[in-house]
Amino acid sequence: MKRILFIIGMVCLCVNAYAQDCGGNIDRPRVNSELFEELQNRYSLSDSETYELLGRTYLEMDNVKMAEYCFQVAVQLNPSLYLSWYNLGLINMEDPVSYFKKAIKANPKFSPPYYWLGLYYCKSKDNSGSLRYFAQYLNIADKNDPQEKDRIEMAGYIMGEIKAGNIDYDLIMEKAISRKAKQIN
Repeated sequence: MKRILFIIGMVCLCVNAYAQDCGGNIDRPRVNSELFEELQNRYSLSDSETYELLGRTYLEMDNVKMAEYCFQVAVQLNPSLYLSWYNLGLINMEDPVSYFKKAIKANPKFSPPYYWLGLYYCKSKDNSGSLRYFAQYLNIADKNDPQEKDRIEMAGYIMGEIKAGNIDYDLIMEKAISRKAKQIN
């Protein structure tokens, strides 16, 4: 994990330097070939892995357009890159279903896409879809992972609300936020 964070940090520095060389105009979907080759050679990555790394880096830098482009190229080159599918789902939350399902197909044990599908289906008022994906999420989520703690709690809460007949997404979220605020205080 430390190596990945270090790599992302180094890529951010390289991308920032490149952006300055281009006058900051890197919003068009193209990747600097020199930067691409440097990263690929430095970290012994395949083309698809290099695009995925660049996508994650652009996302960290809040350049969503370039991140989306890089993730799309990555999955075209290697459809088993579940993190690229997952990130495409997060970027395209208006209609994330196909991306999250492809992330699940690429790695069924990676739990976050199940959570986000449950939340998406809840918001879309598809209660059975929401319950199904939240149940799958809770079945495979690592209960000992601190990053999963809040999502596990939220998934269980939303499932309880839906089972109790409360299907208004905005009201469920409002109650969940209020409940969480009370726990913090």
